[in-house]
Amino acid sequence: MNETSPRRLSIYVPNLLKRRGALIAMLGLSALAAFIAVAVAATGRQSAEGAPASVITGFGLELGLPAGWHGRVYQRGAEGAITLEAASVPLAPIGDNSSQETEARMGTDDAYIQLSDIGSPPPYLGSEPGWERLTLPLAIDEADLHRFVEGNALPANVTRAVVINNRAIMLYCGFGSWPSESSIANLNRVLSSLSVAPR
Repeated sequence: MNETSPRRLSIYVPNLLKRRGALIAMLGLSALAAFIAVAVAATGRQSAEGAPASVITGFGLELGLPAGWHGRVYQRGAEGAITLEAASVPLAPIGDNSSQETEARMGTDDAYIQLSDIGSPPPYLGSEPGWERLTLPLAIDEADLHRFVEGNALPANVTRAVVINNRAIMLYCGFGSWPSESSIANLNRVLSSLSVAPR
């Protein structure tokens, strides 16, 4: 029967441990590299998903739109309000009832945004309720929601009169159903991309 001598054993065991240690280190480095690669890939996906799929711009207004959203900026006549519209459904042709026609196309998971720039701030800004001076980014919360707003058929609406960069803007947001926290957060992500150039 062959037996390993104490001397040979004392040499063999450390060598085995060294090889095991090297193997463990190699596996550890491989796992770390794989983790970093997954983390970087996930970050890339999040950045790509968080970035706007398209941008609408005009008259000093700009808004980033997620994939599947539609938008435009226009002015009907020299005296008309500058209007920005964005929705998760195709927008109706521009006209007197275009917002109502767009809302009629919406399902329960859809949302609609309209900003109407009516010109310079009102002279009574700050002395009467109703108008508020804000800085970007814009955001809404559940406290801003109303069940119904006159002239709009949607079941959940937000209307605010705001002044941003010396521009008086009527903000309207509508939802196809009473929104969840995630629905409000999704709309706020769109609003957060809003840019308003000063007058």
